[in-house]
Amino acid sequence: MARFAARIGEFEALRLGDAPVDWSAIGDREVMLVYGKPVPVTYQKALLTGEKQETLMVPAGEKLCRLRIEPRPCPNGEGAENLAAGKVSLLSSRNVTASMEESGDGITLKAVQSGNIGYAKIDRPFPEGKDLSGAPGLSVLVHGDGKGEVLDIQLKSQKYALSGTLDRVIKVDFTGWKRFHLIESDAHLLEGDYWPFSGGGHYNAYDHDPVFAVAEEVPCTQYEWHPSGLDLDIYYTNREKTDLQNLSGLSVWLNHMAHGEEYQVTIGEISPFPVAWEALSGLTITVNGTDYPLGGTLPRDAYLELEGGSWYAYDLNGNRLEGLSFPALPAEIPEGSRITARAEGVYGMELTVGSTPV
Repeated sequence: MARFAARIGEFEALRLGDAPVDWSAIGDREVMLVYGKPVPVTYQKALLTGEKQETLMVPAGEKLCRLRIEPRPCPNGEGAENLAAGKVSLLSSRNVTASMEESGDGITLKAVQSGNIGYAKIDRPFPEGKDLSGAPGLSVLVHGDGKGEVLDIQLKSQKYALSGTLDRVIKVDFTGWKRFHLIESDAHLLEGDYWPFSGGGHYNAYDHDPVFAVAEEVPCTQYEWHPSGLDLDIYYTNREKTDLQNLSGLSVWLNHMAHGEEYQVTIGEISPFPVAWEALSGLTITVNGTDYPLGGTLPRDAYLELEGGSWYAYDLNGNRLEGLSFPALPAEIPEGSRITARAEGVYGMELTVGSTPV
């Protein structure tokens, strides 16, 4: 908190200073302060595991300014149960015409929307509850149409318990079959669209009310202007925890549809899988084909960061970590440079690369 407050203080000093800042040149990009001057920064992120590698490239006209690594959960086995199998139902907002067809390939959802706001969704209730605490990841097989719609794979806690939801988001920018291994929450990605439960309901402008109200013949599952105690709202998706030991249901939401466009996606299967979340041993950063190893082990609840040519690492409580020896990366990592990382054994990590204009 002290480090965060000091950084905010730098921005406040800039805002209250005598020299006004021309923010128009920066636009909507994030900003970092370099010697008291605001500089736009571009961040790229990649989730790396022993089975999934990705290389990030420094954009044209920019150079590396920040690099960050933190351990993240990763798949640790496969699941056998298909959560999408069983009794399912279809709901949609009043301005969306939707249909659902079950086959050997899975559940095909078709939808056409009138206007710019709306949704369709498939509900799979768990009447006896469902315990996924031992397998919190979801392996999802989707056949996409490549039209850019958004799927939200949402698990719901029991209403009398924690009441939270766990939302994983898939952008359908692909055609044909594709498998996704989803672990962490994507609730922050829900802000890009209007949903009845996140930014929806009474948080929307009044003229959105007729769109988000579902037909009256389905009481207790409709999303009204003033949500009832059985409905969800923005707090359940962003604030409350999800009780994976006793889930009440699974929903697949379809959103981000253009007016008059016909969409079609098929959900082949949704199967839970176990995850691992381990410390990073044998951590190696690779820049343009050259390996730069880290000495020591980065604990699970910690992060490692390079900024301004200096390395530092902190644990979950904000304590600076000792016993690590940091790699000597090149002083300048210019445009076009390729950066990735790996570790030993079963691992997951999030690699963040920040770059600023030259």
